[in-house]
Amino acid sequence: MDSRTYIARSGPSRAIASRPASHTGAGPRGKSMPAAPPVQREGDWITALVELAKANPIGTALTIVGGAATILAYYYWQKHPPPKKQVPQQLLEPPDWTTLEGVAKQVKVAPEVLRAGLEEGKGMKGITINDIYKKGFDPSSESLTGVVPPSLLVNLPQQPADKVETLFQRLNQFPFKYTGILESGGSSFLSGNGDCMSLAQRFLLATKAAGVEGVVIQSDPTAMVVASHAIHGRETVANVDGTPLWFFHDHHWGVFQGTKYDLLFMDHQSPQTGHRTAQDVVYNGVNYDTFEGDIAVIHANQFGKLTVALTEGRVGRAMPVSEVKTFIDTHKKV
Repeated sequence: MDSRTYIARSGPSRAIASRPASHTGAGPRGKSMPAAPPVQREGDWITALVELAKANPIGTALTIVGGAATILAYYYWQKHPPPKKQVPQQLLEPPDWTTLEGVAKQVKVAPEVLRAGLEEGKGMKGITINDIYKKGFDPSSESLTGVVPPSLLVNLPQQPADKVETLFQRLNQFPFKYTGILESGGSSFLSGNGDCMSLAQRFLLATKAAGVEGVVIQSDPTAMVVASHAIHGRETVANVDGTPLWFFHDHHWGVFQGTKYDLLFMDHQSPQTGHRTAQDVVYNGVNYDTFEGDIAVIHANQFGKLTVALTEGRVGRAMPVSEVKTFIDTHKKV
């Protein structure tokens, strides 16, 4: 008989084996098993905590207070969760760039202020196309029809072709300053400035705002001289000295159902045009270009080599090709 003892318990008869604490015993197949670790009695950890508190009363007190505060905060949060943040309504709704009211909301001005500035046609104070871009406007997928002055769109005819013609005539009368610097149609309505492409894009934007689809912009990418003619946004009828002509690096206009709408020359046809035939021809150290129609143009950047000056605002001097060499010889600086 081994060292096991048997203890009788109340209830159904059952034998419970007990071993001395020092006995390791044999496990399965005779393998020895380590002795079970001593179990700390309930009173031991309380005694240890009391001793710790005696040794470090301040730290222990802070720990207890901190723990209690954490528990209280947790239960308070469970019963009183913080309110959810309300997302501003303007962040939930996509920006509306198609109406004047939608644009005014995004740039944070009163609609009547935006309307008055657009109708004046001389440029919005404090609002530029960059402000529109900063608000997330994407010109590749969105249309800025909300900056088309409302007066252009009132009482339009029903038929698309009639609408387009009416918008063309109204835009020809609408304020604009020709600067020769490209701006998009929306930017041009905001600034009041631009070039022939800006005018064509104004036209395209206005027809879209009127619900007309199918207007396209066509271009002539070759530098040219154009016969003297009134243009939209300038009081003069030429931009070169000498032979009165316009010089342009390129030109752009609108087309709808086969009809041409030239917003720069305010006509359905462009004036007579002569395209460039040679560029930077050099004679006696001075460069000039030649154009169809037997025209030569010495551009403004060459006049530092000559004794004659250009009229302010002119981009060069035009003359017959047969006269350009004599002109250079006569006015060349020594």
